Amino acid sequence: MWRVFSKAIRVLLVISDYPIFAATQSLENATFINAMMRRFVFVLALFASTNLQARIGENPEQIAVRYGPPVAQSFDEDGYGVTLYHFRKLEVARVTFEQGRSRREEFATGSGDPLPLDFIKSLQTENPTNEIFEGDDRIDVDEREVRRSPFEIAGTGAEQVFTGTVEIKERTERKGEEPARYLILRDRDKVLEIGSRYAFFWQDLESGQRYSITVADEISNDIMAPTILVGHREHINFSRDSDDARASRQTLVRITAPGRVIFDRTICEVHHTPMEFRNVEVSYGLLAIGHCAQDFPHSLTFVSGGCLLGEEKKLPIYVCSACVSAAAECKRERKERGEEE
Repeated sequence: MWRVFSKAIRVLLVISDYPIFAATQSLENATFINAMMRRFVFVLALFASTNLQARIGENPEQIAVRYGPPVAQSFDEDGYGVTLYHFRKLEVARVTFEQGRSRREEFATGSGDPLPLDFIKSLQTENPTNEIFEGDDRIDVDEREVRRSPFEIAGTGAEQVFTGTVEIKERTERKGEEPARYLILRDRDKVLEIGSRYAFFWQDLESGQRYSITVADEISNDIMAPTILVGHREHINFSRDSDDARASRQTLVRITAPGRVIFDRTICEVHHTPMEFRNVEVSYGLLAIGHCAQDFPHSLTFVSGGCLLGEEKKLPIYVCSACVSAAAECKRERKERGEEE
């Protein structure tokens, strides 16, 4: 039965590459039919692979038997890490490890097409004691256990200085995207990473040179404050760094080189003047940051409290009076031109 089913799939793959009906119908119809055939083959291929489903608790060697060799991987010395696989028609199969044992597997089509129901049901059957999360075109299998996240851990607020040689690299965060630059600094067993979102703060740094980076073990109240990932390994991408149980998001405080200060969070990077650490109002709900606030990042006189109403009424952040004035003028000018603020 399996041999017949596999042969049927191979035949359909060949047919899907042949421009059927092209001689008797329009090019648009032929293209549409070929696309539909490929989608059908994709579903069959996934159905055929249901005997190779997520098995939480395996080691990397056991995972490789099911998915083949990884296309990318990142581990620290204690077996915490991630491996990526191109498995069948899936864009990615991603496995997260802790102490050399898998604790999470993720599957995504990358095309927007939903995963077949049989594929989902097989995962649920093989993992009755694990958490199953279903998205539009993805499904995750996770241990039924609360895990720490770099975004959820309340830090101590203590500052720490890391010194080492900087590497500036490029990597693609998601398939089809342009490579993004990021900064790496290694100090003994610690690895610091700053993504391209905050490149403005480290754009003057040079690869191969030594710098000192000071971080505070906290997530700043200021949504415009740069953050840095402090962990024990270089990550495959920043968008999934919450998978790392040994990493934490911390606030960037200072970057120095011998004899000079490159960045200091108490100094406005736009106007190069000292800022005031003041209490501002806490706003709850979905907040939009306009063009003017992006150009003058320390003009905000509020902080985001999240979507759910909390008890906090005021929290302290750094505010630049020059940014506040410049943002107000920016809003006035854009309003006169009929543009969004």
